[in-house]
Amino acid sequence: MRTLETTSFDSFDQIFKQYLRPNKPVLIKNAFSSSGVFSWSPQTLKKRVGDTKVQVNFAEKGKFEIDQVKGGYKNEPVSMKFSDYVDRRLGNKNYYLQQISVEETFPELLRDIPVGELLEPDSVNATAVNLWMGSTRSVTPLHYDFGNNFFIQCFGRKKFVLFEADQIEYLYPHEIGKHAAPHISQVDINTPDFDSFPKYKDADPIEVTVEAGDILFLPSTTWHQVVGESTSISVNIWFQQYDFQCLLPTFTRFIPQNYAVLPELTSNAIAYQFSNMLGLCDQLLSQKYYFEASLSYLSLLEFSIRKIFVKKDISIPHCTEEARLVNNINQAIEFDKLLLSSDTFSAEDIETMTNLFKSGKEMLDMSNVNWAPDQLIDLCKNIKSMILLCAESGNKF
Repeated sequence: MRTLETTSFDSFDQIFKQYLRPNKPVLIKNAFSSSGVFSWSPQTLKKRVGDTKVQVNFAEKGKFEIDQVKGGYKNEPVSMKFSDYVDRRLGNKNYYLQQISVEETFPELLRDIPVGELLEPDSVNATAVNLWMGSTRSVTPLHYDFGNNFFIQCFGRKKFVLFEADQIEYLYPHEIGKHAAPHISQVDINTPDFDSFPKYKDADPIEVTVEAGDILFLPSTTWHQVVGESTSISVNIWFQQYDFQCLLPTFTRFIPQNYAVLPELTSNAIAYQFSNMLGLCDQLLSQKYYFEASLSYLSLLEFSIRKIFVKKDISIPHCTEEARLVNNINQAIEFDKLLLSSDTFSAEDIETMTNLFKSGKEMLDMSNVNWAPDQLIDLCKNIKSMILLCAESGNKF
């Protein structure tokens, strides 16, 4: 098992270039040692926020697993005062204060956390700042998250076992559509079943113990299992995923199932920017993710048409997030009529767009079985030409 590289923190730009861009985790030592967050302990937090009500997760045997059908943790959380958690539950591995929004629950603690120092550029925004507090031997099974993550160890220590994003073929994530948490591995890495998961033998784990004062940087979709090695307080800062990280196999596997929200799944989830999504489509195509690229271009085409309808104040009936155009050919025909009424495109262009959406539905229905790479490349080019036409038409308003 490899050990993790360590570094000092000079700037966000340094972390971006050396670790985020190549999607490599790293342990940051001796950074922001004067920050108030490193003075936290169970007792000091009890004095400051002891009367605040919190939801504490419970898991038998201290293993906090996700329910495969309904999502969320298997047991209902227990509501109690923070002080009661510290006094009565903190020494019990079966109780864990997980992913508690500091901004919503403990806003008075935000000033202690070096969010601005870690995320220096104005263009980088934290999407979540969470508190974690648990006991020795509590376990979070192997999984990955989409956001980039600065994990600050405030008190105590935790052991992480990491795998880089491209290790996915050895880690057997749950199947999308058949499990509520497809970002979780099926492998119990403590006692792996090599008969069921033979490729795990070729996995390349990295082990690191995160001590008080350390900051662990986990780039988007880095696999990690976490075990408490003592009573522990941690804060994590999630921030946006970048477009180039959307080319990782941990992301592209979700594209067919998430057609409806593809523009929002990229780094522009907070404020949509047309060029970013188009750049992602182009990159998927250049990296030979032909099927995923086709659906991504198609999602952007639909999104672009909707923007034109909004500008022209045209309502779009029967088009909901739950049943988007590419999955329902009748809605494609409805879209066709709306396009004709908009006086924005020629009849020939409208027919081309409708046929492209029909091709998208066929791709999903056929699971890409009968589509050759050349066909998909041509499809991508045709969809892109319509996207650019939409952009040109949209600029007229």
